[in-house]
Amino acid sequence: MKSLSGDVYKHKKSGTAKGLGKELTKLNLISGLGFTIIANVLVGYLLGAFLDGLFSTTKIFKIIFIVLGTLSGVYNGITYIIKELERYDKIEKQKTEDLAISKDQEKSKDDGKQNDE
Repeated sequence: MKSLSGDVYKHKKSGTAKGLGKELTKLNLISGLGFTIIANVLVGYLLGAFLDGLFSTTKIFKIIFIVLGTLSGVYNGITYIIKELERYDKIEKQKTEDLAISKDQEKSKDDGKQNDE
């Protein structure tokens, strides 16, 4: 006989926790993309400012390296998102396979019990 409190606990644990986890995962992807782009642009700006000071130019190196930093940031951000999505797909595929295996095992146990009767 199943206890009511166990069923409620399972529902609470799986229902809202999974939804919250998925939302946090999306937030992680978006913030990772933002940090990647901002970091690359910042490094480009600092490198351009250093070279402008070193060669006594006005803003040419800042502009060049900000553009290069932006392009690099977008490229790195996209590759980051692709890698993360592949990782999440792999996890979901493994969960689906594990669920199918457990259902097959449960079905075979039920079949075995019916054969015993």
